[in-house]
Amino acid sequence: ATLDTWSLSDAPQAGTLRFEAWSFNQPRRLSLSIDGQQIAEWLVAEPTRYEVPLTLTPGQHTIELRSLDPPERPSQTSGGADTRLIAIGVTGVGLR
Repeated sequence: ATLDTWSLSDAPQAGTLRFEAWSFNQPRRLSLSIDGQQIAEWLVAEPTRYEVPLTLTPGQHTIELRSLDPPERPSQTSGGADTRLIAIGVTGVGLR
């Protein structure tokens, strides 16, 4: 997931990035990057709520959450018809 955010202040602003993440079928590594710089990595399995303190300088920023491990197809693990590639689910993303 990629998020674009803007800090409209003239000074750096502190906040907290909050989200919930879980991995499909097996644990996977989740990377958090801001403007292309990795700032955190977790091993994600069951649904877990994350809170990450951030300080953003004035201007536009790109926040990226991505799996560092390959996805799987549900059809290959459960025998169903779902052929989507799935790795990590993310919900409830907010920055305050």
